[in-house]
Amino acid sequence: MGTGPRQGPGDEGRRGEGLLPAAPAGRALPPELRPRPAWWRSAWGWLAAGLPLAGAFLAGLAAFPPVERALPPGAGLAGSSPAGGAASLAAPWPGGGLVEVEVPTVAALERLFAELDYRWPPRGPVPAVAVRRLPRDLPAVQEVARRKALFLRIVLPLVLAEDRRVAEERRALRALLRDGLPPAGSPARRRLEALARRYGVRELGSAAARRRLLRRVDEVPPALALAQAAMESGWGTSRFALEGNNLFGQWTRSERQGLVPARRPEGHRYAVRAFPDLRASVRAYLHNLNTHRAYRELRAVRARLRAQGRPLDAEALAAGLWRYSQRGLAYVAELQAIIRANRLHLVLDGLRLRPAGARELVETPAGGLTGPRPLRGRGAAMGG
Repeated sequence: MGTGPRQGPGDEGRRGEGLLPAAPAGRALPPELRPRPAWWRSAWGWLAAGLPLAGAFLAGLAAFPPVERALPPGAGLAGSSPAGGAASLAAPWPGGGLVEVEVPTVAALERLFAELDYRWPPRGPVPAVAVRRLPRDLPAVQEVARRKALFLRIVLPLVLAEDRRVAEERRALRALLRDGLPPAGSPARRRLEALARRYGVRELGSAAARRRLLRRVDEVPPALALAQAAMESGWGTSRFALEGNNLFGQWTRSERQGLVPARRPEGHRYAVRAFPDLRASVRAYLHNLNTHRAYRELRAVRARLRAQGRPLDAEALAAGLWRYSQRGLAYVAELQAIIRANRLHLVLDGLRLRPAGARELVETPAGGLTGPRPLRGRGAAMGG
């Protein structure tokens, strides 16, 4: 695991171009939630802590270079992006309670969201609909507010569904550990060991190892995930998001599992991961934050919030992502500014999924719409 060279601006797409209004300066974290920097980066920390977040800083966000981040674990989620079909696909996501839809144009997507009464900001529970790929014409939407609202509505149900899946794993883990370590060879012990393997904890004999596992099996605030998806994908306009369903800039060491950046330095073999659909990218992102050693500080902040009975604060957890980019705390400051400027921590508080009640939109070969028509089968009945 590690970081690699930067991608070129042409590969990243428009990262924040005109999308981030001015925002007030960031609030200071209470001492008990502040990341504990190592001595070798303390000088940089003092410098970066004084970065102003208003005025010229926010005005220059579009000029920031692309970022680097730690390589995510394999997790078996990578794949090539299949060619988009003309018709939408509607089916329940296995085990996830979502209805999958394939809507290749912005016009079709807006009609689907209108059928679902799904607006931005959401006015209530979010329809459990999984858009498999970004509309191919999303970068052509010139109105900033419209493009942002589309992007956030695409990503939000995916994040809520993945958080719910992790929350269910956490509840199961706490139940398995309620009376200590289950006996060796028991069904409970086997379930526990399978979960530990999935989260990269190799032995469970010590209480410290079990606490480490509990720290890893936890949710990521939707406000943080949406802000990072917006920042890393240029609000869904980057090449990697459109061609590879990669919302978070995850890398891979295998060219066969990704897209090669146009400006990759000679002799390097890394690629930007391609995913079969957007939800796979969201799942890999959560797994990355929950298991990679680079994000131990994020997990420590989250554990302290849990221990204090406090809600998961997106800005507080963002402070643990300084290693996601070589820009360090400047990257954190930009991420926190996106959360505040778009009021994500307020808009997303307490949201949950609801059954989609989806209606399918079918596009003809000529590009016109022949729908909507009601969904049939299990997909329409999947609950939240």
